[in-house]
Amino acid sequence: MPEISGKSYRRRLITAAVVVALIAVAAFPLASQSERSGIYLVFSWLAVVPTLYGLRHSPANLRTQWWLIFAAIMLSAVNNTLHLWLPNRGVVDVVASMLLLTAAAGLVIKRGGNDYSGLIDASLAAISLGGLLWVVVLQPRMDANGLTSNEAIALGVIVLVLCGTWGALIRLVETDQERTRALRLFLAALTFNLAGFVLTGWGGAPARVVGVMSFMIAYIALSVVGFDPSMRRLARPGPPRDERLSSLRLVLLGLALSIPAIVNGFLLLTGAQVDATVSVLVGVVMVPLVMLRIGLLAKSRDRLAEALAVEADHDPLTGLLNRRAFTEALDRELASPRDCTLIFCDLDDFKEVNDRYGHAAGDRVLVEIAGRLRRSVRAGDHVGRFGGDEFLALLSDCGADRAGALVERVRSALARPFEESPDGVAVGASLGAVVSEAATRDGTEIDDLIRVADEAMYAQKQIVAIDGATGRGSTVPPRSLSHRGPKALRPEPDGDRRNT
Repeated sequence: MPEISGKSYRRRLITAAVVVALIAVAAFPLASQSERSGIYLVFSWLAVVPTLYGLRHSPANLRTQWWLIFAAIMLSAVNNTLHLWLPNRGVVDVVASMLLLTAAAGLVIKRGGNDYSGLIDASLAAISLGGLLWVVVLQPRMDANGLTSNEAIALGVIVLVLCGTWGALIRLVETDQERTRALRLFLAALTFNLAGFVLTGWGGAPARVVGVMSFMIAYIALSVVGFDPSMRRLARPGPPRDERLSSLRLVLLGLALSIPAIVNGFLLLTGAQVDATVSVLVGVVMVPLVMLRIGLLAKSRDRLAEALAVEADHDPLTGLLNRRAFTEALDRELASPRDCTLIFCDLDDFKEVNDRYGHAAGDRVLVEIAGRLRRSVRAGDHVGRFGGDEFLALLSDCGADRAGALVERVRSALARPFEESPDGVAVGASLGAVVSEAATRDGTEIDDLIRVADEAMYAQKQIVAIDGATGRGSTVPPRSLSHRGPKALRPEPDGDRRNT
């Protein structure tokens, strides 16, 4: 006879317990009043066990929610026990329900962290339906059921908040690509809990019996959640969702917000009694959600504007400033009363990398060059991609006395070869630098400054080519100059020269 594994045995035991519990629910209407009280009491206490199990085995980031569920179940069990001897005022039931709602709201926030806008829209629609349910179904029966105004307000709050949380859970289930069973069980528990409150609020013996049965089924669903392994996935946020408020969603949202007012207006026109309390409650619950929705839309718009600004000003491959944005930064710098230094950088033998190893390898070289340039300049300096394998660096507040050291730092950062294959194709970089002194600038144009830096770079590239033919290295130590208009930093006449 084959052995039954521990997991299989537990699964069968849970299935058997659920079947027995459902049989008890089905037999509930046939029992006497005292037997019903006993069955419901047993249900409420048995629900403590799976709640403790879920609390013990829940992930750390769901522990708060399970503590709230445990507290709600314990309060309900204690209240049902005391109800055998004392009249039930409903206060403890309200507190337990609010604890469950708080746990459900926490779950919604954790699971729907990437879809707050969709959750708010679903909650607003569900709250609107809850207000309609109150005005049309529950409010006309308040007097017949003998509820005081405070009890009616408490029931209204519970129904509205339950509806809002229920709508958010429906949104989570709808967007759940993993089809998490624990999430669907949680939605079922909340649905039957809401049905129980609506039926008991409706009044009458049959409705109250069915309402108690709904509460019992909610206990069963919540108990199964505690044992379900998929419970651990509840703390993982779902996939990001579209935050845009489409025309259709806007129309539906506006309709949902208008339903309570439309119904109240209809009641006024027909001479029926209108309960202003629920209108106030709907407004109190809905207005913060609407304001939050507007805030999320504004934040989404700001993020989109920032992304578009970055895309418009930056090179998509390297993330450096593009040609237009860099020239704008250079124009601002030339208009300031500060000296500045412009460095023109061109890669040597870059075409060979593309030809031999493909453009993907070439892109990696460009990205690496961009990173080295960014790291070698100061925080207030600007680095841009001028085009192809050409780069520009603008050193702000940098005159001839400081340019040499800063240019040398950039040169050193680019001096290491860029090896893109085992057999060793190295990519070097040639630099040309020019200083623009504010005192002698005399309306220097951007194109003039870039042209002089470009010429200095090509002059060095020619020196490197000559030295490569003669077998000599070359070094280009920069020299500070003071000259009207832009002028390149040139090598010392008697120094060793090597490639920069």
